[in-house]
Amino acid sequence: MDVLRNKELRGKYNELRRELTDCRINLRTRRKFLYASVRSRLSYGTEACLPNEHQMNKLESCWTGFLRGMIRGGWNRKKTPEDADEHNFSFVYTNEDVMRITKAIPLRNYIHSQYLKYIGHVCRSSNNTIAKKIFFSTPTRAYYRNPWLKISNLLGVSEDQAKRLTQSKDEFAGLIWKQVTRLHDDHAH
Repeated sequence: MDVLRNKELRGKYNELRRELTDCRINLRTRRKFLYASVRSRLSYGTEACLPNEHQMNKLESCWTGFLRGMIRGGWNRKKTPEDADEHNFSFVYTNEDVMRITKAIPLRNYIHSQYLKYIGHVCRSSNNTIAKKIFFSTPTRAYYRNPWLKISNLLGVSEDQAKRLTQSKDEFAGLIWKQVTRLHDDHAH
């Protein structure tokens, strides 16, 4: 995560900290505020360029930290028994517990769905757009990374099927929704 994005993100979160951490406000309402003001800044630009695993882990860590701050006792640590040799610095609530309590959509799933929606948008655009020309260009480099491998992997279909599905907006949106909810269910268990 770049420094400028981190500053803007922390600034917006701190600006809304009182509302986001106020337990008198319904958690659902606070979650919607977080989605609207913080998640959009955290995931800015990821629809066009999917982050690698290291970057995704940083983004998820930051997202979980914001969610952890919204629940009572989210930052509490487990107590270490007095006779223990080593200290236990783990949190009382695991990241999965925080996601379950806040009923938030995992950031990874949100970023993947935004990326897939953008790819579908590019594929359905006219053949004269620069983005579509670049996306469907014939590779000339020896070590070309085929973007369709990642897309077909995220969708759980073959490359040819992914290319065909992007042409139908409703069918593609339904497949994205199915995959995101499957990923969300896999993450919850």
